[in-house]
Parts: sequence; C-alpha cells; structure tokens
Amino acid sequence: MSFGFRMDTPGASPYGFAALLASESKPNKNKLNEQINELIAKKRKDVAWFVSHCSTHSKREWIAKEMQKYINVDIYGSCGTLQCSKGVGLKCVQMLNTDYWFYFAAENSICKDYLTEKIWDQGLSTFSVPIVLKRSLVQHLLPPFSFIAVDDYKSIREFTHHLKTLINTPHEYMKYLLWRYDYVSIKLNGDTDPRAEKLFGVCQICKLTQMQPRPTITLPAPVNEWWDNSCDRSDLLIKKFKKNNEEN
Repeated sequence: MSFGFRMDTPGASPYGFAALLASESKPNKNKLNEQINELIAKKRKDVAWFVSHCSTHSKREWIAKEMQKYINVDIYGSCGTLQCSKGVGLKCVQMLNTDYWFYFAAENSICKDYLTEKIWDQGLSTFSVPIVLKRSLVQHLLPPFSFIAVDDYKSIREFTHHLKTLINTPHEYMKYLLWRYDYVSIKLNGDTDPRAEKLFGVCQICKLTQMQPRPTITLPAPVNEWWDNSCDRSDLLIKKFKKNNEEN
C-alpha cells in the first residue's frame, strides 16, 4: 500500500483536482465573460510569484531570474523584495485577480503528477493564468487551456514573448480563463466538501482495507526505483534553455 502525490498509487493525495461540470451546473456564459472582461481591464502588472524556498530541485529560481530579463516578475516573500503576508490572504488573492496577468506557479521539483499547492491556491482559484514548468507532467490533471507551460518554448526569451503577446491581445489571453465554463477547480485542504476529500488519500486506503474480498494491489518492482524515477534531474530543463541560448 502506498500514499503520495502519484496518481497511480492507491492513496493518491493531490492538493486538488479539476472536475467537469454537468450542464445544469455550468455558469451563465455571458456573465462569466463579463466578469472576466472587467478583471482583464484592470490588470496592469505582468507576473507575480509568492515564494519562500529560494533554492529548489527544479531550479525554478533560475527560470524566474531569466524571465526578469524580458518581463516584469514581482517576487513576494523571503526570496524577493515584496511582501504579501499570509494574514492578508484575501487581499493577496484579490491582487492577483485585478492586478496580475500571470502567476508563476512553478513546482519546487519536476515530478510525475506533482502539482504545487499554489496551482490551486493562487493559480486556478484566481483570474491570473498560472505558469507551470512542464506540460506533460500536469496536463492530465488540469483543465485544457487553463495554464501555460514553460517547456513548450525553445527559450525563456520565446516564452516571455508569448506572455507579452497575450498581454497585448486580451481576447487571446481570455481563452486561458474560459475553462471555468466547463470545469470547477476543487482544492483539497481538509476544509473541502467531505464527498470530494473521500476520493483521495487516507480515505481511499481505509476504503480498500474494508473491502471484501480484499483487492490485490501491486506496485512496480523494485518500488524504490519506481518512486525515485518519478522526478526529472534537477538540471534537465534549464540545460535545454541554456543550450538554446548558446545556439542563438
């Protein structure tokens, strides 16, 4: 029996998930469009990042530094010069809604099925488009067209050029917010509806232990190798960008 962020474990325990809305639960499209357009009209800042861990396995700090050569990235917390304390969380969320086009929701490690809690807290919970590091690791867990992946681009320059293009063409930027018409983002933090919490984690392990006959659960062997291979090498992504920088 295993417990962790990988979705192929019996006790998969993500920070959240996206659910497809039934037709009767979908929001009014005109009202949603109006709300999005009102927020877009207020946005004046490029990218925000709330961060407290300044040196990570994914080297996201290197990517943020490279991004700052081409676009404004406001860094809040102990790794930057700005502050938005947890005590004023609602104010920070509102700031993302009204001020920022993008939120840098970069993972501290690039691992299969691992999405940082900030995807749910500051990304999909706001009207600021989240930026992730690697598409292939998250695209099956998030609504389509709900995020932008850094590794889709050959260089940080090309990536930031795309961000600036979206800022200058709001009707294209808006496409990254319309997933709300078809999906709902559900954060698993212990305060969510118990029916949603029961789909994952300890609740699933308890359910399996009570089933009769007891199901047979197998994990790839050796388990330590299966788990260790969940994550990319720390320098893999930035090596790609550094190589392309040298070639250009």
